[in-house]
Amino acid sequence: MVLLNIGLHGNKENMNYNNLCPHCMREIQKNGKGTCPYCGFDDTYAPELTHQLRPFTVLNGKYLVGSVLGEGGFGITYIGYDLNLELRTAIKEFYPNGFCRRESSITNTLSPYGGSQGESFEKWRSRFIKEAKSLAKCTNLPGIVGVKDFFEENNTAYIVMEYLEGQTLKEYLNRQGGKLPVGRALQALEPVMVSMSQVHRAGIIHRDISPDNIMITTDGMMKLLDFGAAVDLMKEEERSLSIMLKPGYAPEEQYRTKGKLGPWSDVYALAATIYKCITGITPPEAMERMREDHLAAPGSLGINMPPSVEAALLKGMSVYADNRYQTMDEFHHALMAKAEKEKTAISCREKTVLHRESAAEPVRKEEGRQKRIEPVKIAGCAAVLFIGFLMFLHLSGDNGNQRDESVLSIPEEGDEREAVPVEKEEETVSRETADSLESEPGIEEQETEEKEIVTYRYEFLVGDVTWYEAYEDCIARGGHLVTIESPEEFEILTEQLMDQKMERYLFWLGGMRLGESREYHWVDEAGNMGEAPLCGSDAAAEYQDCWLEGEPSYQSGESQERFMMMFYKTDQERWVWNDVAEDLLSEAPFYEGRIAYICEYGM
Repeated sequence: MVLLNIGLHGNKENMNYNNLCPHCMREIQKNGKGTCPYCGFDDTYAPELTHQLRPFTVLNGKYLVGSVLGEGGFGITYIGYDLNLELRTAIKEFYPNGFCRRESSITNTLSPYGGSQGESFEKWRSRFIKEAKSLAKCTNLPGIVGVKDFFEENNTAYIVMEYLEGQTLKEYLNRQGGKLPVGRALQALEPVMVSMSQVHRAGIIHRDISPDNIMITTDGMMKLLDFGAAVDLMKEEERSLSIMLKPGYAPEEQYRTKGKLGPWSDVYALAATIYKCITGITPPEAMERMREDHLAAPGSLGINMPPSVEAALLKGMSVYADNRYQTMDEFHHALMAKAEKEKTAISCREKTVLHRESAAEPVRKEEGRQKRIEPVKIAGCAAVLFIGFLMFLHLSGDNGNQRDESVLSIPEEGDEREAVPVEKEEETVSRETADSLESEPGIEEQETEEKEIVTYRYEFLVGDVTWYEAYEDCIARGGHLVTIESPEEFEILTEQLMDQKMERYLFWLGGMRLGESREYHWVDEAGNMGEAPLCGSDAAAEYQDCWLEGEPSYQSGESQERFMMMFYKTDQERWVWNDVAEDLLSEAPFYEGRIAYICEYGM
C-alpha cells in the first residue's frame, strides 16, 4: 500500500489523512497499517490489482480513493473521502472491462483497445456522463441515492455519490424471520414509490427493483440503489441491450428483446418486492407465470390484509403490462388509499423510523469473508446514476459488502391522505407472440385479438471475438445474441444441434428450475468436464461466492438458474457458446479466444 503526503483540508486541524483506514475511511493510529479497530480491515493481506486505482489516490484534487466496494464488467466503485467537506463518499469509475486496460503501478490513465472496442468505449463514456447529469436532477428525492458530483479524469469518468450506512432490505428481512407486517412493509416502502413517480416523470425507469437494491439507512429511511439497469425512455436504440434479470422481480417484457418497457415495468418489480416483504416468498418467475400462474394471493397464505389492498397489489403484479397500473402514481394511490368498506384501514403518511439495535449485539460472521469487528457500512454505490447504460450499469452491481444491524419500527397511526389526480401515460404496449407463451385457462389474456404465430431460425457462428463483439455481430446480421428463456427454447436449440450432428460435442454447464435440475461444473482447458459440482450441498466452499441471487448456490441451495451455458469442442479446438456471457465472465477459464455463439432471427 502506498500512502501520499496529503495536506490538511477543512476544519479538522488534527486530521492526518495518511492515518485513514482505506476500507472504512476512519482515522486510525498506525499510519494506515495493521488491523483497523473499526471495521477489522487488515491491509497486510490486502491484494492490489493493477487495473484498480491504488488506495490513497487523489481524484479531481479533492477525492481520496479507498478500497474497492464492488466491481463489475463495466465499472469499479470505491469508498472515497471528500478532503474539502471531510465526508465519506462512494466513487464510481467508468471502467469497461475488456475494452480498456490500466497498469496502476505506472499510471492511472485508462488506455482503450483499438478498433470497435475503442469506439464502444468512447460512445459509452459519453453516455455515462450524459446520463449521470440527467439523474443528478433527481438527487433530492428521499427514496433514491443522491449524486454529489461527476467529472472526467484519467481518460475516463467518475460519479461521486452519497455514502450510505445501513443494510439492504433483503438482509433486514432475513434478520426479521423473512417477512414484515403489511402496514409496516407498505409504510417503509412508500418513500421509494413516491420517489420513483418523480423519476418516471423524468423519463427514467429503473429495471432492477428488488429487496437487495433497497437500502435501509441508519437514520431511518429507505433508498433505492443501483440504477445500473436504468434506461432513458427516449433512447429507443438502446432497448436491445442484454441485461441480467432477477427471477421473481423482473416482468415478462424485460425477458424479450423487443419488450415494451415503461413505468409499468417498475410497478411490477416494486409490487413483487412488497409481496416478498409481506409473505416471505419470492414470487414465481414471470415467464413461468405466463405458462401457468401459481402466484398465491397473500390472503391464501394466511396474511391478514384488506381485500382492496390485496387486489391492488396483485394488479401491480399482473403478468401482462396492459393489466397493470400504468404509472407508479396509480399503483401508489391504489395501494395506500383507505378502503371505505374495509374494517382494517392502512394509513401510511408517516416516515419509516429505523433505530439501531444495541451496540452490544454481536455481529454475525459470514463464512468465506473477511472478519469484521463492528457492523460495517454499505456504500450507496449501487450507481444510482447510470441511466440508459444497460451493460455498464447492470454488470456493476456494487452494493458493497458491509452492513449494519437495524430494527424497523412504524408509528401506529397516520394522517388522512387526500386523493391526487393521476395522469395516465398514453403508451401503447406492443407485444410479439413469439416472445410469449400461451397462458393456461384461467389466466388473464393480455390481448383479445388472434395473434400470428412467429417462428425463429438459429445460426451457429464461430470466431475469434469477445462476447461483446459477438453481441454486436448478431445485431449487424439482423438478429440478436441468443437468450435461452425456457425449456422449450432449449429443446429447439438442442434439436438443431443434433440435426447438425453436433450432439457428441455438447456439454451441459447449467441448471434449470425443474425438479430434475442438473449441476454446474467447470469445463477444463482440454474440454473435460470437472467431476466436482459447483452448486448445492456437495459443492466446494470456494465456489459458493461465485453465484448471484437466484442462482443455484446463492445461500438457499436451490437450483434456480436457467440454461446458461453450453460447451462443445472439435478435435482441433475448443468452442463455447453462452447466452449470458457476463454472468461468469470473470470466473470461467475458457472465455478468451475462439468462441461459438448463436444468432437468433425472427422468420
